[in-house]
Amino acid sequence: MFESLKRMLFNFERSNTNWVDDLEKETFFFKKEAEDKARHLLTVNRLIDILLETDIQKNAAQTANDWIDSSNVHIRENNNFDCTIDYFMSPQPEEHMKQLDEGAPAYATATKYIEEMVPTAAEMNRKMGELQQRIGTELQALMEKCANQKGGIAFAMDVLGAINDQNKAFLLEMQDEMKIKNEINLPKEEQDLRDRCAMLGDGGRKDISKNNLLKKIVKEAEDIVVCKREIMRRQYAIRFFSWLQSILQETAYTVRKTGSMLDYLRQSNNQQLAKLISTKTDGVNIGPKIIELADFISSLNKQSILSLEEESVDNVNSRFNNFVDSYNKQ
Repeated sequence: MFESLKRMLFNFERSNTNWVDDLEKETFFFKKEAEDKARHLLTVNRLIDILLETDIQKNAAQTANDWIDSSNVHIRENNNFDCTIDYFMSPQPEEHMKQLDEGAPAYATATKYIEEMVPTAAEMNRKMGELQQRIGTELQALMEKCANQKGGIAFAMDVLGAINDQNKAFLLEMQDEMKIKNEINLPKEEQDLRDRCAMLGDGGRKDISKNNLLKKIVKEAEDIVVCKREIMRRQYAIRFFSWLQSILQETAYTVRKTGSMLDYLRQSNNQQLAKLISTKTDGVNIGPKIIELADFISSLNKQSILSLEEESVDNVNSRFNNFVDSYNKQ
């Protein structure tokens, strides 16, 4: 998915005519009467180039790792880290079951303990919602930070790809562990608990004292709790990583669409520039005006280049043109 998105992002339908390449190198001459128009278009394109070019100095894998391990994200689920499943709950219950006394309602006491120590679906869904909201907010902030810089569109895509690779590894590990946990015969464990409790009513077996039987019942109940918690926390981790995979794909679409829109505007500007090229020797050599990318970003909605994806091409074109016009007047 992400490799195809990256190919789509960087294999736009670009014109193969030589003048486009030369134009981007700022070596063409333009008609004297079109000097202001040509400089305006070149400046807009230079701004777009800054966002779309690739910066090989950036380390997307390290950025992805730093984000995953940051205190506000903290979702690593490999290399002996259990951050996500531990977020949902510890495998060990908050309390040990109290030792049973002779004559105590053993089965009722044990099942009540199990109920209290295994979170309800409502509790787990609440925690899931809180985690999704937090990670969604953090991912959006990361993407805005990545995109709002030189080579930002390509960098954002690379970081998304690196996070996606890690997420797939986390999901696979959870699925593998879930298979192992599912091999535990939980119904048999629960039947054993019922049988042991029933033995108390029958006076127990001659070779097992009531005291030992009561201890076994407590141990059986605690084991069932741990088993249920281990299974549940992986079930919800699988749900979370599956959700994150879909969010990463949606975010990649936003980044790709932004890049495609910017490239479309660049090609449209190149077509206009082609009409302003001078074929005479008295043409004027014109270059773009130097513009700080940060100034342009600060003029956008939410101060994010990715906010352009929410607007029409015409509105985005107007944003670039108006910004360059106002910059030229300074």
